[in-house]
Parts: sequence; C-alpha cells; structure tokens
Amino acid sequence: MSASIVDGKSISEIYLKRIQVTPDNTAYLSKKNGVYQKTTWKEIHPKLLGIFHSYKKLGIQAGDRVAILSNTRPEWLIADLANLCSGVITVPIYQSNTPDDVAYLIEHSEAKLVYAEDEVMVKKLEAAFTLKKRNIPTVVFSTPVSSINGAPPIPFDEFAAPIQNKTIEEEFRTNAESILPDNIASIVYTSGTTGQPKGVVLSHFNFLSELRAIVQSFTLTSEDITLAFLPFAHILGRVESLLPLVAGT
Repeated sequence: MSASIVDGKSISEIYLKRIQVTPDNTAYLSKKNGVYQKTTWKEIHPKLLGIFHSYKKLGIQAGDRVAILSNTRPEWLIADLANLCSGVITVPIYQSNTPDDVAYLIEHSEAKLVYAEDEVMVKKLEAAFTLKKRNIPTVVFSTPVSSINGAPPIPFDEFAAPIQNKTIEEEFRTNAESILPDNIASIVYTSGTTGQPKGVVLSHFNFLSELRAIVQSFTLTSEDITLAFLPFAHILGRVESLLPLVAGT
C-alpha cells in the first residue's frame, strides 16, 4: 500500500491526518483561463475553519442538515469537507432538479442552510422558498447575486473567509476527532421517478467502505490524478471527490 494512503475511523479523522502528513499535496486541480491550477490541503484548511466558525455563529451544529445546489466546482468540495469535519450532514441537490423538487428536498431534509451556485440556482431557490413560504440562509458560490425574496444571500468568500486562529483550530480539531463511523455523513435522495424521492442515509463508515474498496482495487500514489466526471450530487461522483483525501492522489 502506498505511503500516501491514510485511513481512520471517519472522513474527518482522515482529513486531520492528511493535513498533518501531506499538507502540501494537491487537494484538487481546477482550470482557470484554460490552465489547470493546483490547490493544496494547506490552502483549503483555513477556509474549512472559516465555514466551521460561520456555522457556529448561525447556530448550525453537528447533526444539522445543509443542502448544496450546484454544478461540480471546487466550492462544492470545500463546503462538503467542512460539513464532514463539523458533523453537519450534506444534502446534495442536482442542479437539474425543478423548483418543486428543490422545495421538497429542502423541506423533507429539514435543511438549515443551502449553498447555491449562482444566479440561475438562486432563482430556482427563490421559487422553492415561495412554494414553502419561508426562506433559509443561502450561501452563493458565484457572486454577485442581488437577493432571494428580498433577503441578501451570503457570498461564499465571506462565509468561508480563511481563519488562522488557535482557539478555532482546536475547536475544529476536537469536533472532527469526535465523529464516529456510524455518524451520518450525508442524506442522498433518490430520483423520485416512481414517487416522492426517498432519502438514503449514509454514514462515514459507508463512504469509507467504498473508498477502501477502490484503494484496494488499484495501485494509487500521490502522482496519480483522478478525474471528477460525475456530478458531486451523484454518490459515485461524491466518492470520486473524496478519493484524493484517502489516497493522496
């Protein structure tokens, strides 16, 4: 097994090991102006602390649900990692879902906050909130976005503003270390083609079982590159997004 591979009882524990063992390794590559640029684990860590701190200010705590309505992009991964390390449960929503679907998923999951990609997704959320006659806090990846039913959304860069603070770092680490294998990591909804969508509850252990199976099936090193092909709202796409965390790829 490659020295770059780390394991643990939860995804959050593996994340803590990753930033300790190989903080300068590439977390992801994203294309800007036609060129792939790398972001390291050390570079995203202060953003996770920022999100953790923002959750505390909003009263969002371990066990609460947070939805993500967006195409695949780096902010999706960062928000999901922050959730996994905070004990917050990610509820993925396909960007192709209708406002009716979005309204149902947010209501049924009892989401306390939603991340939206851009103006297009915000308009979909606005319609969903109108259907349910209530708003919930919304963080927008791509700004500017004016308002959602009169309420200003929170820019992601503000919500995830990098933090370097010893006290918050210690709280984040303590919280991440407390997460157990059976803790819920995500609720992934079925398509609803045969009725109302059903929420499939997935634990940290469920994700790790799949990730370990992939690592055991292939010889992976930190020199390898994985391609995010499926939407992160798709469970296999989500596993793809977490593979570099475990394998160091």
